[in-house]
Amino acid sequence: MVDVHSEDWSKQIKRGAIYKGLKLRRSELCCGKFRRTNPYLDTLADDEYRTIRSVFKKLGSEKSVGTIRNYRNAVAHRGFPPLTVPISRLRSVSPKSMDRACLLDSGGRAAVEYSFLDIYQHAVTAVKHCETQLRKVKAIPILAPR
Repeated sequence: MVDVHSEDWSKQIKRGAIYKGLKLRRSELCCGKFRRTNPYLDTLADDEYRTIRSVFKKLGSEKSVGTIRNYRNAVAHRGFPPLTVPISRLRSVSPKSMDRACLLDSGGRAAVEYSFLDIYQHAVTAVKHCETQLRKVKAIPILAPR
């Protein structure tokens, strides 16, 4: 579980932590002792709990969601191209060997190879999928916005 009283609690909210947290419903005898539970999950009806688990599993399962995530990562984390693609060249000559020179290539940003129309269609599909899943959570009375 995430300790919301710690200073950097929001950084601990990751898929793995959520998955583990969702398992903490109703105490069960496990390995000779009762495991701890989450009282908020214990108050949910069985069908509401199943809905939350289902939404969590399905939220990123749509292919378009993965495509948009990959596009975002490619744009945000694009690196330098290999040094074999020269954009500007600097000639470096070592004082020890004036007869040999070394070419150093300084590359620019790598191109992101996506077509706008492909990305747009994936974005529309991904948003519709996420909206459908989140409406299921919104239908649970205790989780509905006030």
